Amino acid sequence: VKPIAIGKVVYANHDSTKSNYGKYLVIEHETPSGKLYSLYAHLASIWVKTNQPVTLSSKIGRLGYTGRGLNRARAHLHLELNLMYSKRFSTWHNKHYQTQNHHGVYNGINLIGLPIHEILKKGQLPDMRSYAKKLPAYYTITTKRKSKLPSILKNYPWLLDGQRNQSSPSWDITFTGSGIPLKMIPSFKKVDSKYPQVTIHTKSKYPHLWRTKSRISGQGKKAFVTPSGVRAIQLLVESF
Repeated sequence: VKPIAIGKVVYANHDSTKSNYGKYLVIEHETPSGKLYSLYAHLASIWVKTNQPVTLSSKIGRLGYTGRGLNRARAHLHLELNLMYSKRFSTWHNKHYQTQNHHGVYNGINLIGLPIHEILKKGQLPDMRSYAKKLPAYYTITTKRKSKLPSILKNYPWLLDGQRNQSSPSWDITFTGSGIPLKMIPSFKKVDSKYPQVTIHTKSKYPHLWRTKSRISGQGKKAFVTPSGVRAIQLLVESF
């Protein structure tokens, strides 16, 4: 296995029993619009160390099928390219899960997957500032806002649609169906702190659960945030 772009190894998990990903590693890539993270999972072995720079020709590991619940008929690579939710992920994880977080901020739950098949066809990492404008919006959620800017806006300033220091009681956050945040707008709508609301969504003849990673329920004109959707929003805005 070789990297999809130049970068630096920021995490390597050598214990296949501690993640569904099995043995996996994460490479950080600097881009003009923020850091992206490529993840290489189910490896048989990892050949690089944390903080090691890598190039397109670096050999970073060997294909495998490590991890729980996998069909072990053949070796393969699970590959992702991600944004990161929050630098405070461990605090959120400890509140919602009984299991220990062994992977810090590089836990897969804290990573937001991009459509990597489209990106690999172009042969280069995207400039997210312009790339996000081309992705189709599926729903907008209004959620209560805390006074401090969440990590995701510090890491990806292009997400903020409005003035950085503009105060407001809530956020309007627009997502693709797969959960990629496209923009965050300071909002003056009132919303319950525990129950984010779907304020705009694409009308679909299919259940919204099928098209939103189960974060939105309902069908047609009706849409509601599910418990997993609430947890994801809390992580993104760091409401915990």
